Amino acid sequence: KRDNAKAIQSAINAAAEAGGGRVILPSAKEPYLSGPLKLRSHVHLVIENGALLQMLPYGEYPGTEDFINATEAEDVSISGGGKIDGQGRPWWEAYDATPRGDKLRKTMRPKRMIVFDSCTKSEICDVTLTNPPNVHIAIHGKSSHIIIAGICIDSPEKSHNTDGIDMCGRNIVIKDCAISCGDDNIAIGGGSATEDVRVSGCKFGFGHGMSIGSHTVGGVKNLVVEKCVFDGTHTGIRLKSERDRGGVVENLIYRDLVMNNVANAIHISSYYGEKEPKHFDSEKKEAVTDTTPYWKNIIVQNITAKNVKVAGILWGLPEAPIENLTLDHISIEAEKGMQAVHIKEFKTDTVKITVGGKEKAITRHDTE
Repeated sequence: KRDNAKAIQSAINAAAEAGGGRVILPSAKEPYLSGPLKLRSHVHLVIENGALLQMLPYGEYPGTEDFINATEAEDVSISGGGKIDGQGRPWWEAYDATPRGDKLRKTMRPKRMIVFDSCTKSEICDVTLTNPPNVHIAIHGKSSHIIIAGICIDSPEKSHNTDGIDMCGRNIVIKDCAISCGDDNIAIGGGSATEDVRVSGCKFGFGHGMSIGSHTVGGVKNLVVEKCVFDGTHTGIRLKSERDRGGVVENLIYRDLVMNNVANAIHISSYYGEKEPKHFDSEKKEAVTDTTPYWKNIIVQNITAKNVKVAGILWGLPEAPIENLTLDHISIEAEKGMQAVHIKEFKTDTVKITVGGKEKAITRHDTE
């Protein structure tokens, strides 16, 4: 019934000063209400099964500070089988009530429930996260060797900007997670170089999909997404950027994925923000800059998708076509087919797209 941040932070500090340790929130009938917390190196925050760590509510939470923050730390973890609740609904409602264009729309909410900023050898495992005011988890800066495993993210479909996991960094593993949220289930990229990422065994519910972008400045490379299920997700494979926020995204493998009741199965677009480019035929090449989006060396393999609205959108730019895209053993049943525009080296092997019960070829436009 009161702010426990001082007590929890004191325990974290004591463990850190002793060289490391576990800070345990035991199972309890009442939630542990808390303001912002700072994790430190070699400290493991254990929220036991039956324990609820709850953010202070709207009106009491201090400003827009992240709830749990670890910065330039190593060997930190959050685990234990318990739950973290952000009590986010009043923030979402206030966001809705704020006029469009007002700066408060972006500044009034705590930024993230959990953030690892330039951390190494750290993990988030076996906890449930729900109802943050904004993003659930952010891994960014120069973070490396991060594991996120066995977590459940469960927030309403119409909760604004509640991305499941936003990340950039190196050597990141996300496995055996269940993610339903109000924005990207997972979003990769965002200004720093990202490489060597593996996502496996995850179940995606509602949300915008397994995404890269829209900001891909800094580049993304060496990503594997495998053995995942998408059920009711807006998009399965989602790569998005545009001319003023791009970078080089390359060496991607998506394999052994199952999709059901998704709006878009495979979506690769360098026209983020445009519902559809109006004049592919007359479109002219623009100058290549540091923020031109490039998509290269992509393999999509062993995909089964049913009850899909759009089988695929593959839109490169005339000055930066999608390069070396392979679709291998793909089966999609959809209301609309697949469109390919501005692609160089497009390979298909055993691709079956069924629209209205009839097999339909990929519509290719200005494709090399």
